[in-house]
Amino acid sequence: MVGTVLVTGGGARIGKAIALDLGRRGWKVAVQYRYSTDGARQVVDEICDAGSQAVALQAHLSDPEAVRSLIPQAIEHLGPVTCLINNASVFENDTIDSLTDDLWHDHM
Repeated sequence: MVGTVLVTGGGARIGKAIALDLGRRGWKVAVQYRYSTDGARQVVDEICDAGSQAVALQAHLSDPEAVRSLIPQAIEHLGPVTCLINNASVFENDTIDSLTDDLWHDHM
């Protein structure tokens, strides 16, 4: 069964590979990104070139309002979301010595 999937962190690395694979299999893909604008647009273009539909959605996942808006945006562009791949992660340049409580929270 294919449907519509939201892939968080879908503009780079593992999320990109997941989004592209699902798009090539016929899924409609909402690609969430925080900073990877160019990567997310490239993923969307590749999915559309493969014959499916996709949309790039920018959102900071630690912002509750941004998170609440993701599904409605995906539905508006692609229809009901039937699957979530929660892949997003934080890539901060920190060490155990520089890790603050806030950074720890972001990583978790």
